[in-house]
Amino acid sequence: MKLLLINGWCGSGKDALADYMVKLHGYKKLSFAYPLKIMASQKYDIPLSVFNTQSGKSTVIDMLNTGKVTPRMLLVDLAKKLRKEDNEIFVKKTLGKIHLNRHKNIVIPDFRYGVEFDYLREFCTTHEVITSKIIRFDRPPLDIESERQLDNFRPDITINNDGDLDVLLEKSNKLVDVIEEFF
Repeated sequence: MKLLLINGWCGSGKDALADYMVKLHGYKKLSFAYPLKIMASQKYDIPLSVFNTQSGKSTVIDMLNTGKVTPRMLLVDLAKKLRKEDNEIFVKKTLGKIHLNRHKNIVIPDFRYGVEFDYLREFCTTHEVITSKIIRFDRPPLDIESERQLDNFRPDITINNDGDLDVLLEKSNKLVDVIEEFF
């Protein structure tokens, strides 16, 4: 079974590609950030759905103690605090779900840290780990730590997202062909 990790800057098409892999190629979609989103939703009393879209994460909200913030800022701050306690917290939580889906190909569209790759290469015994990066030059990275962590990481496969959604989805078919042929 295959475990496809997708990296790219915000808005590069990671989730669109992952959703397509689920719909047309039968992959199971997991997320390193999902446990974080649940924790943030509970801690800040914000609906989970707000944390699941680009527009929701970009909405400015007024918090009593901190003033005006975006849900994305809350996620980043909470993740930093949790990673100080355990740098592998989110990949550890996701590994259990990977093992539960050991008979399915899996796609994770929020691969952002080298520790996630290292941990999965060492402890994921049920799937072959494949890395991919989506490059979209017309959208600059956000000014947050996780956006640039893997800029120098060499993925197994690189996808240039230089067109519209249809072009990206066409490239995903080629991605599947490459995965089947070489991995």
